[in-house]
Amino acid sequence: MADVLGVVATKVAAGGLTNAALSGLIDARVKAMVETYVILGTEASGSTITLGGILPKGANVLEIILTVTANQTTATFSVGDAESATRYASAATDLQTAGIYVYAGNNYVCDDTSPTSTDRQIVLTTGGATLSAATLYATILYTLD
Repeated sequence: MADVLGVVATKVAAGGLTNAALSGLIDARVKAMVETYVILGTEASGSTITLGGILPKGANVLEIILTVTANQTTATFSVGDAESATRYASAATDLQTAGIYVYAGNNYVCDDTSPTSTDRQIVLTTGGATLSAATLYATILYTLD
């Protein structure tokens, strides 16, 4: 079996880090924002569910973890923010089956260039069908530079 190095480990092994490394991810403290939303079963297609509070400016989004307790048959979901409703997922069908789903944050750094529709507010937008009664849990993992 071969030993391989990740991107940051490769830079360390070569004698140090360059500015290409994300400074906020080295010795970073991961923070979590959690939210619970009780789905009433009356949320029609096109509803927007706000997840948690507004992230701090400069938050580096690592992952968004969503858990739904009941099937949401035929519904689709976009995960994004108030600036771009599909930044993390577009028309995903994952939540049609009860379970835990992880969406990559792609190290997106919230820059707040549009304060009236801030990229610091994570939202879930529904599509396709009215939701079924369930509980939705969200955990947003992020760091600060």
